[in-house]
Amino acid sequence: MLDLSQSVVQQRRVARNVAEDPVGFWLSRVDVDTRPAHKSHFLRWMGWLNHQPGWDGVTPRDLLVRQIEAEDPYVLLDLVQSYVNGLVRRKSSKRKAYSVEDSGNSWTKCST
Repeated sequence: MLDLSQSVVQQRRVARNVAEDPVGFWLSRVDVDTRPAHKSHFLRWMGWLNHQPGWDGVTPRDLLVRQIEAEDPYVLLDLVQSYVNGLVRRKSSKRKAYSVEDSGNSWTKCST
């Protein structure tokens, strides 16, 4: 039987391991030629996110910690989908934004 208090302690321990600069860590794993575009997309998404209820002032590091500690593992994915669906762009541009944010979503796994 799983002891929930033990699970919470393990989550906090992992959240403590989040890199101080998770964006830099993530970008270091992206092809050098695509880093500026990835960073630009990510910063636009963070700007949008900071205007969403309950997410104002959230830093990339805060975002990772909240994702780790979230009861719903799809919170971040839902936010990314809302962002991309709200973009007033061509389908190909939305696909690119989603792929960058999805790549960015992988940083939630590799930055801890």
